[in-house]
Amino acid sequence: MCLEMNHFVMLGFCGLVLSTVCGFPQLIKIIKYKDSRVISLTKYVLLFVACLCYLIYALSIHDPIFVTSNLIVLAQTSVSMYFIVRFRNPGKVDKDQK
Repeated sequence: MCLEMNHFVMLGFCGLVLSTVCGFPQLIKIIKYKDSRVISLTKYVLLFVACLCYLIYALSIHDPIFVTSNLIVLAQTSVSMYFIVRFRNPGKVDKDQK
């Protein structure tokens, strides 16, 4: 039983790591190309709300792994939403920076 539990814990940890880092490639592209016209802001708002709900739950059950991963995803999602709004109209951003 203990061996099986360790496999499930490792599987859960892998899922947490993957869900925590999966947003970074998109964030890097948004920042690199300074264009977010085709990125759905609604998706990121919903992800933010979902992670906030998960965070509240994780805090209520005192699970440090869930708390940490959800804090990271909330931070990453917040930064993504900022850049999505900032680079929504890339021509305007370029003019503002001159």
